[in-house]
Amino acid sequence: MAKTLVEKDLKHIIYGATLLGAGGGGSMKDGLRLLSDAASRRDVELNMVAPEEMGPGDCAVMVAGIGAPRAMEETHFGPEAVDAYEMMKRVAFLGGKNLKYVMAGEL
Repeated sequence: MAKTLVEKDLKHIIYGATLLGAGGGGSMKDGLRLLSDAASRRDVELNMVAPEEMGPGDCAVMVAGIGAPRAMEETHFGPEAVDAYEMMKRVAFLGGKNLKYVMAGEL
């Protein structure tokens, strides 16, 4: 049951996660900034799949920033998350794995 999420959907998720996270997981401001940065470069579409929809041998990885919201404001975490994913994808390939998905850490 794959579902395609667009910018508006992701904005709603950021607001809901902020409320339910009660302060954990970073600030809403950072999430909205990351989404805005991505949307300024390209159309934002995210295909969400259930684990059972992943193909045999497909892998998922979590990419995250760690630190207090104030520290995140000062460092402007964002673009390096994409770089980290791309590097992990290359390393996984060398190990015979197909890194195809990003997953949330708050599972």
